[in-house]
Amino acid sequence: MLRREVTTMQPDHHRPVMLNWGPALRVFLRLSAIWVPISAIPYLNDFARDFPNIRGDDLRAVAVGALGPPMAILVAGIGLYLSSLSLWRIWQTFGAEHWLRLPDNVRRGLARLYLATAIPWTVYFGYRMAVDSSRHYGDRYIRDDLLWLLSIPAGAIALFMVFCWIFDGFNRRGPIVSEPPTARNASQADSSEDGKKAIFEKLHFLLTNEKAQVAHLPEPMRSQILGGAACDKIPGAKGEFGRDLDNPIPVNGPLGELIYLSNLLNETSRQPILFHRLGSAGRIDIFETVTTDGERWDILFFDLYHPTKSRLTPSGYLSANSDPNIRLPCGTNEYLPRFPSELPSSVANACERFIGLRLCPPEVRRAIESVSFSRPPAHQVRISSLAGKLAR
Repeated sequence: MLRREVTTMQPDHHRPVMLNWGPALRVFLRLSAIWVPISAIPYLNDFARDFPNIRGDDLRAVAVGALGPPMAILVAGIGLYLSSLSLWRIWQTFGAEHWLRLPDNVRRGLARLYLATAIPWTVYFGYRMAVDSSRHYGDRYIRDDLLWLLSIPAGAIALFMVFCWIFDGFNRRGPIVSEPPTARNASQADSSEDGKKAIFEKLHFLLTNEKAQVAHLPEPMRSQILGGAACDKIPGAKGEFGRDLDNPIPVNGPLGELIYLSNLLNETSRQPILFHRLGSAGRIDIFETVTTDGERWDILFFDLYHPTKSRLTPSGYLSANSDPNIRLPCGTNEYLPRFPSELPSSVANACERFIGLRLCPPEVRRAIESVSFSRPPAHQVRISSLAGKLAR
């Protein structure tokens, strides 16, 4: 949705996992409380024999044995967490956006290549470090082994970020914009905002003008769409509107599908929906949808060969067309194997393809970051029943 402020957000990055310090500290204290008396057990006989003349060296040994390991674990844990957080921010700054731009199959292949190389490499040099620790002047060998151990797991990621940073210098493609500018108060904007105002006007025209949504399509598809019937419901259709292959929702082309779906709200919760295209059955496109709270999953059918979009909605939905703000696409007309986790980059790609700008609505990002999505069994069965009819 386009907001009132004129803002340009940073690329769509996932937030790092933040540690909940309260429960973590309570677990640490409980484990430490168990460890302290256990660590003193070996000294009980000596204390009983020497009491009341217990030596100070024995007390110091007990204190070191009881408090040393918990304190070392606490310091190491905090250091590891802070280091991981710093590395995550470096990755988000220099690598995450480039990684998400890669096709799914390329990301999957690179991830498997990295694991197949890094795991044996780490095991081998970890073993080398264990062997070298018993050698004379072993610390020298261990230092070299540690550098070799880190060279592949850390070096490969660093090399990827450096390569992407250099390659991006030659790339004309812009960053993903989480919230596009709006011109609700455009008349009050000064001359420095003319570019943003022009972007908004382009978006407003394209997302509200049904003829413009069809004009960019190639032939013969454009003629087929313009030659279709302008209707809210296909004459003679049978079955439930939007949920039956024989009663699809009429819309005006691929962009019309995205706009129609992005304007649907759940009737009960008023939540928008996320979506992707499962495939097609003949001329009917089939979309899987889920509300942004993850509660309602659905499958909707579309006939895209019409010059206008239907003003009707399937049962259980409301239309947000009366909203004065413009709603950007919250899904894609591509198939996503890991729906909806892959949506942010795919939505940005769809917006770039249809609108010319890499845009991703903030509600998409927030839903992916905050909601655990899981398909209900009955919904999964319905998808399986459609599998034989789908073409992608």
